[in-house]
Amino acid sequence: MYPFLALLIAQSLIRIWGTHTYQIVTLAIIVLAIQTPYTLVSQKHFFKDTNLSTRNQAYLAISKEKDAQFYYYVPFAERQAKAILSDPNLYTSMTWRYAGSPCAHYYSNKKVVPLYETKDFEKRLKKPTSTLYLLENGDLKSIDGIKYQLRYQNPEYSVIRY
Repeated sequence: MYPFLALLIAQSLIRIWGTHTYQIVTLAIIVLAIQTPYTLVSQKHFFKDTNLSTRNQAYLAISKEKDAQFYYYVPFAERQAKAILSDPNLYTSMTWRYAGSPCAHYYSNKKVVPLYETKDFEKRLKKPTSTLYLLENGDLKSIDGIKYQLRYQNPEYSVIRY
C-alpha cells in the first residue's frame, strides 16, 4: 500500500508542477543529501552524557561479566504487585514476562531469569553455583548469613556472585 501511495503522490506532484519537475527533484536531492549525515550518525555521539537509572547501570555492570545469564530477584514492589494480581483475569500474558524491566536484556546482553517468589530465591541460594544475581540493596538483608562476592553496587542495586 505504501509504495502505491508514494507513487501516487509523486505522480500528482509531477502533474501539478509539470515544467518545474527538474528543479523540484534537484531541491529534494539537495535536502536529502544534507539530511542524510544527521540521520546516519548515531545519537550516542550527540548525547554522551546521558544519565542511566541505577538499575540500568547495574545491567551495564552485568554485561561485563562472563555469564550467559543472570538471576534477577525482582524488587519488592514488583513482587507485591504480582501477589496482589494473582488472579489470571487481572493481568495479560506479557505482564510478568520482563520483570518490570524490559530493558534488562538490552543493557546486560544476557538472558534474564526473573525470580518473583522469595522461596524460589532462597531455594537457588541453597546451592552455591557461582551464579550472578541482581537484587535491590534492601534485599541484601535477607542473605546476611551467606558468603557471596559483591561484583557491583550502587545506591539502589547490587550484583552478587554466589
